[in-house]
Amino acid sequence: MNTGAGHLVLSRGLTPSTLALVQTSRLSSASIVLTVATAVAAAGAAASVTAGRNYVPTPERQQIVAYFGSTYLPSWLPPGYVFSRWDPSPGSVDAYGEYLDVTFGKHGALLRWTVDDPQDPQTYSHDACSQHPFGSIHLVDGRRIVYSGGAVGQTAILCLARTRAVTVWDGYSVKAPVLEKIAARAALVS
Repeated sequence: MNTGAGHLVLSRGLTPSTLALVQTSRLSSASIVLTVATAVAAAGAAASVTAGRNYVPTPERQQIVAYFGSTYLPSWLPPGYVFSRWDPSPGSVDAYGEYLDVTFGKHGALLRWTVDDPQDPQTYSHDACSQHPFGSIHLVDGRRIVYSGGAVGQTAILCLARTRAVTVWDGYSVKAPVLEKIAARAALVS
């Protein structure tokens, strides 16, 4: 196999069988270039569709999983929001461990994603995951979301287990149903 062009094409997501077809065809140079260019464009389009679900870049996602083990990350965000940073945040008096705190931004608007322990009385999820939460309860994508708005922001909280909850905070840059959808689309990563 020609390692120069073959390596380039394989690194763009083409399968070895597609490359072999191109290499063994008795097409003119222009046809081969057009065939390879079309295949590379198709592979790039497919990669962008699957990459759209990974709002946290792969190296950072791997660091998060190495630090916390399995956790939850968003599988959907509104258009324009990009990953900014992640940090471990301490729980109350270190009795509840550390929580994952991820920030996304869009032209100055911040969206904060937190995975915490609803047993911790200092978290937003503490009340939301109780039997009688303050806030309104909505069923979004089959998941129970507790929405609450305040003076400086709004939260949508997904209670996942006795010791796990996802809180999405926003300073009113998105509408409540959008914030609820973000929380409902939490996906387990490991």
